[in-house]
Amino acid sequence: MHKFYLLLVMFAMLILVFPSIVLAYQDHLWVYRDPGYTKEAMAFDDGDTVYVKVTDWITQSTPASIVVTNNAIGNSIEVPVSDSIDPTIYKGQFIVHSGLQENDKLRIFNGQTATITADLDNDGKSATAQIVALYIPPAPTNLQAIPIAGGKVKLKWNASNPEDTVKQYNIYRGTISGGEDYTTPIATVSAESASYKYTDSGLTSEQTYYYTVKAEDKTGDESDASNEASATAEEKLLVCEFKSKVAKSDSPLDIILSVSKDSDISIRIFNLNGEIVKEDSISISPGVDIEWIWQGENMYNQKVNNGVYILVIKAVAADEERQIEKKTVGVLF
Repeated sequence: MHKFYLLLVMFAMLILVFPSIVLAYQDHLWVYRDPGYTKEAMAFDDGDTVYVKVTDWITQSTPASIVVTNNAIGNSIEVPVSDSIDPTIYKGQFIVHSGLQENDKLRIFNGQTATITADLDNDGKSATAQIVALYIPPAPTNLQAIPIAGGKVKLKWNASNPEDTVKQYNIYRGTISGGEDYTTPIATVSAESASYKYTDSGLTSEQTYYYTVKAEDKTGDESDASNEASATAEEKLLVCEFKSKVAKSDSPLDIILSVSKDSDISIRIFNLNGEIVKEDSISISPGVDIEWIWQGENMYNQKVNNGVYILVIKAVAADEERQIEKKTVGVLF
């Protein structure tokens, strides 16, 4: 037993005097996607930061670096690493992106791989790890589906951010929630459009439709789906879509009006005693949505009392077709 401990002590002394005998301890390299070095990963999106941890038993408190090389086009960067509380553990970070190469950014495009090489003690026994660039554009946001006259549904959404890699937006439709057919989009909208809108037509009256939108980049990769939005197609002369049914101190009553024929529209608001408190008239043409708002004021621009009111909207087309919509609305100041 004493001989065993003696040999152990002698081996430890040899390590201190001749560190080269531990070269059998190969350096190790790990790749993470978080600054806490807890989430190991190999796939990274455009603009992601890659966090690298290296173990080395020889190099201590010495300026050191690792090399990252794009396997497809050969460009590379040198990334400094420094020891942490434990002098045998070194950490560093860099960014992968599709923009111009910089000191701390590796230029790499979707689907390409890169090799990270660490040889901190220059003994030729490198530790390596591979990463892959898997870029997809961000999903569009705030998709809205609004029924409009003539059995149509108007869609609008916010663009992906950032949008510089997006080619187009693909629109998908289903007749049940979550039932969008992602095989083929029903329509596409160019990312170069001035606004992100689409009007879906040829629909079945009284059928509810569900929609999502995906962004597609210039290489054909799609984003995740946007939020789902739904609307019911209505074959009517007049369609009223309420954005808000209550007039408040910080927001008005808000309605989107659309027609299937040129029409004159009269709007009246009654109190529960049947007295008119507000009256307005407008003309609307097909394909033009009109937003009508009420601030909760009477015809003399005076605030009305809090409570329930009756909204009556009447549309009269040039061919004398008529339609009346009655809704209960409120005022709350």
